[in-house]
Amino acid sequence: MGVAIVHEWYDHGFEDYVDNARWEEQAKHGQYLERWRDPNDEVWNEPIVSACATDSGNPDRVLFQAVNWSYTTADEWVADLRKIVPLLQQKFSNLRRIDMFTMPRTPGNVPCANLVEQEPDEKTKDSRIKRQVLPFVDEALERIAAEFPGLVGIAPKVYAPDCSVYLPLSAHWKEADFPKMAKLYGDIYAGEK
Repeated sequence: MGVAIVHEWYDHGFEDYVDNARWEEQAKHGQYLERWRDPNDEVWNEPIVSACATDSGNPDRVLFQAVNWSYTTADEWVADLRKIVPLLQQKFSNLRRIDMFTMPRTPGNVPCANLVEQEPDEKTKDSRIKRQVLPFVDEALERIAAEFPGLVGIAPKVYAPDCSVYLPLSAHWKEADFPKMAKLYGDIYAGEK
């Protein structure tokens, strides 16, 4: 579950690496943390792609891609995640595990020159690096995992192979490179039963 980036790797080869009868996707552009925290937001009604063979719509595990471009502190992230975790439990009675993950990271999680926005962000007064995952994001995920032990975990970090996979000044990879991203995620989850 999450934003459009999930669709970009899921729909471009991810199911070639996993048992596709046991995986499904629910994602759309603009489905940021602040939308998922609202139980009445339309994000919860987004259609499922490639539904599971059994219990589609009531998974026992959710991989949740946490994304927000405007928050600048771990506390902002934690406030939303504290609402999202119980909502996932309410919506999915079979739920036993939530794995939180971030956007795919730049190589080494350092800025790519082709991703630096030209104008400073008004809130931070600094250039935003859209693919670099800032330390407060990881801190927030660690705090939520600690608050919900046994239920919430942190998925492995995924790194881009190089900066050329990104569209200039974008939060998205080039479409031709979507299969590379699918393989990165597929390699993580391929061995799971």
